[in-house]
Amino acid sequence: MWPSRWRWMSSFSQSKGSRNIGLASLSCLRGKPMVDSINLLIVDDCEDDREMYIRHLRSDDEFSYRFIEAETADEALLLYQANTIHGILLDFSLPGRDGTQVLADLKKLDNHIPAVMLTGQGNEKVAADAIKLGAQDYLTKSDVTAAALKRVVHNAIERVEMLRKIDLQQDDLSAFAGVLAHDLKAPINVIRGMNELIVEALNEQDYDSVSELTVRIERSTRRMSELIDTLRVYNKSSNNNRPLLDTSLEILLEDALINLELDIQKRGARITHDPLPNVMGDPPQIIQLMQNLIANGIKYSNAPTPEVHISAELVENAWRIGVKDNGIGIQEEDLQVIFQPFKRLHGYDEYRGSGLGLATCRKILDRHRCKIWCDSEAGKGTTFYFTLPVAAVAEKSLLVG
Repeated sequence: MWPSRWRWMSSFSQSKGSRNIGLASLSCLRGKPMVDSINLLIVDDCEDDREMYIRHLRSDDEFSYRFIEAETADEALLLYQANTIHGILLDFSLPGRDGTQVLADLKKLDNHIPAVMLTGQGNEKVAADAIKLGAQDYLTKSDVTAAALKRVVHNAIERVEMLRKIDLQQDDLSAFAGVLAHDLKAPINVIRGMNELIVEALNEQDYDSVSELTVRIERSTRRMSELIDTLRVYNKSSNNNRPLLDTSLEILLEDALINLELDIQKRGARITHDPLPNVMGDPPQIIQLMQNLIANGIKYSNAPTPEVHISAELVENAWRIGVKDNGIGIQEEDLQVIFQPFKRLHGYDEYRGSGLGLATCRKILDRHRCKIWCDSEAGKGTTFYFTLPVAAVAEKSLLVG
């Protein structure tokens, strides 16, 4: 139980977009992140000051807030670790520890702190130290107005969102580049080796061997072409300029099945689905998402008739979509790595593919600020789950950042 003086309050104002962290959508309008309820941690030992900040922010016509209050540094650190915190108003003068020390402790928990330092008197050194330690902005209490407070809170949240996104992109790029170099080098080395063998075979007039070697070269070039095509789709999945639209998931599923028609016929697969809802999404990307998951269900099935079933369940303010197959399943230790780029659990000769299908799914859902995960047991099939925003509670067209 939290101490009774930690008061949990909510202020709900009309917002132009919504996000439920960990569940549904992040919507950005004019580049500003909008959430169903921004968790704002207010750290100040003066109750009157906390009430003033809450009163000012209740007038915010863009964001909705859930106010989480702490009077001491220790309480603030515990709350930061126990909750998803989107923004912090941090008083410089706290009992037993000043705000810069709190920032230093927060920095140990998170690379980017969405904090605004507040102080009773203007002090350039305090401001400089706060920014150096990771605060996103600084405001003297004498300058606090509703407009000024909203501005610094908005800026802090947006800046940290951007910094975290850059970190993720840099990490992905580094891993991506290393694996890409490896995967492209393999078929190139095969082609180089086959070329040398062809020269030797021609010198020996062994034309049967030449024919066999050219088949192997063609296979390697096809592998490179598939990888390049998949890379193109993977990179397109991070396109963030198209709007999210209110669209029928059933219609998008039909389009995905048309794209998979040859694979479905070849394997005699059976694809079924429950009634599917309208969602907010980027239609081409949702088609690609469904196509990748269904194709996986067909490819990784040794059953005489591969079966894939798509379901939908409303969970809070998001649709949870399930794609269940009767395939070979996934070992428990592999469940956390299957969404990494180029991660393959089977050899190319056993199951063809680039290792980018599930990574593309994750990238698409990252763009929608949604989640994807799976439940599986080796030999008993797999169910992939992902969330999409409910169309009824969102605008018809929202831009994602």
